[in-house]
Amino acid sequence: SYASIIASFLLGLIATFTLLPCTGGPYIVGLGLLSALKDAVQVYLLLALYNLIFVTPLILIMAALAAFSSTVRKIKALRSRNLRAMGLISGLLLAMVCIYLLVL
Repeated sequence: SYASIIASFLLGLIATFTLLPCTGGPYIVGLGLLSALKDAVQVYLLLALYNLIFVTPLILIMAALAAFSSTVRKIKALRSRNLRAMGLISGLLLAMVCIYLLVL
């Protein structure tokens, strides 16, 4: 069990360093914008805009999941029964989008 703790830590560290450049981009840009502003009103307006764009949808999704938990369970069961077909369909859709973008 000691080795699994170390392995978990190392894998978490690798995931952090590989995902941080992608997921941290908006925060770095936002902090750079906020640090350049001198007016406190503009800073609070940008923070409110950030909350409106990033935080509010997360809260709405969480509330919808809590409100429709029985429906979510049914969807999970349906998904687990049809996982192969859904994987095939999503792969085909992704391939069609890629072909479209290459031709465009």
